[in-house]
Amino acid sequence: MTNEHNAPRGTSFDAPDAASADAEESIAVSRFDEAYAAGRPPWDIDGPQPDFERLVDAGAISGRVLDIGCGTGEHALFFASRGLDVLGIDASAIAVRRATDKASSRGLLSRFLEADVQELASLGETFDTITDSGCLHALSDAAMQRAVREAHAVLRPGGT
Repeated sequence: MTNEHNAPRGTSFDAPDAASADAEESIAVSRFDEAYAAGRPPWDIDGPQPDFERLVDAGAISGRVLDIGCGTGEHALFFASRGLDVLGIDASAIAVRRATDKASSRGLLSRFLEADVQELASLGETFDTITDSGCLHALSDAAMQRAVREAHAVLRPGGT
């Protein structure tokens, strides 16, 4: 039996001729929404990347954490499970809803917002650590440069 969270993977991102971000054009948010609506996209791996686990263990991810392009929240939820104050943002409303549902079902305190990585200053918050696992590569060069500037604007002095 399948449901919206564990449906077979098969999205427009899987096609050999799938359009991807390039220097001039970002991947449209609608494509991500479409992939989430179709089931579970290939990047939704039901847990944190091992490198993020190692970084938390080493103390390299600490303090207030902003997880950009959080998707369904696995990294943010992992950070929260380790006692970190975390905010996950994603442009996909579907992903944010799933992340919020996961946090609730796991009893974890973490926040998720639908937000644009190119407008982080509008959050009105600052962070000690900002993480990304697949957000920036979905942006055009200009959008990526703006997102990086925005990240620096909300990163506390000495942050990573």
